[in-house]
Amino acid sequence: MLDALDFFLSFFFLISTVLDAFFLFSWICLLHFGCPASSKSKQQGSNTRATGPTKHTLKDGDLNLDALATFDKEEKPAWIKDRESLYDDIKARQMELWASKNKVDVKVTLPDGKVLDAVAWETTPYGM
Repeated sequence: MLDALDFFLSFFFLISTVLDAFFLFSWICLLHFGCPASSKSKQQGSNTRATGPTKHTLKDGDLNLDALATFDKEEKPAWIKDRESLYDDIKARQMELWASKNKVDVKVTLPDGKVLDAVAWETTPYGM
């Protein structure tokens, strides 16, 4: 009887977790994209959606192309140098850490029974 109860509780927990994730996703979409029903259909009391192609027209002043054309791409922005220096610092610390590791000879047994010699902290699976 305990096994059936454990199964039921596990199944209930799984279903509740999936439903919680679904409702969370629904709320996030609702907050981000807004209500899927348009205000016009709500005023008319209709729950149907338009199925045919819609026509959108731009009027003068709807789109300001001059604002888009003022963006100038820098060849190498200043923040790239900061990120490169941070990357180089982290890489140098990691290389020092790996160099300080005790490199011991190890034997690696593959699933087919083949035994290979390797060195800890140097040999990689690709190198084998």
